[in-house]
Amino acid sequence: MSRLIVVFLSVFFLLISTNSYSADVQKRSENAGNLKLTVTGFNSDMGELSISIWDSEEEFDKGEDDKPKPFMIDTALIKDKKSEKIFKNIPFKKYAIKLFHDENKNKDLDTNFMGMPDEGFGFSNNAMGQFGPPPFGEASFDFNKSDMSIQIELTNF
Repeated sequence: MSRLIVVFLSVFFLLISTNSYSADVQKRSENAGNLKLTVTGFNSDMGELSISIWDSEEEFDKGEDDKPKPFMIDTALIKDKKSEKIFKNIPFKKYAIKLFHDENKNKDLDTNFMGMPDEGFGFSNNAMGQFGPPPFGEASFDFNKSDMSIQIELTNF
């Protein structure tokens, strides 16, 4: 009899924790969605696309020497001079995207002797800065739909 009670209580607590977890996942998904990123303008299919998603103006606008911290970093494959990536369950808020074509997969945007990028690069809203990256305000977008698509065209010098 005591063995039956232990089994019953174990199943009971398992069901309670599962229901609580399901409610939490459902709650999170109501405030999050899927972001599809499509990038074009590649010179070749070599290497990979390096993507950083930013949710902080302060971090986005920091220089590389200040070690900025993006919300998320990822890579994507390139096929037929195009790349697509779906980010799932992203919380609704304001974001900006920086990306570059890491042709040699060294995890750095390579530059020439004048500091100009040797690899293709881009930003959300296809924003461009004068002498460097655009400010967060120009590259940012409101992510507030369960399914949203962003297209970015790479700039190549």
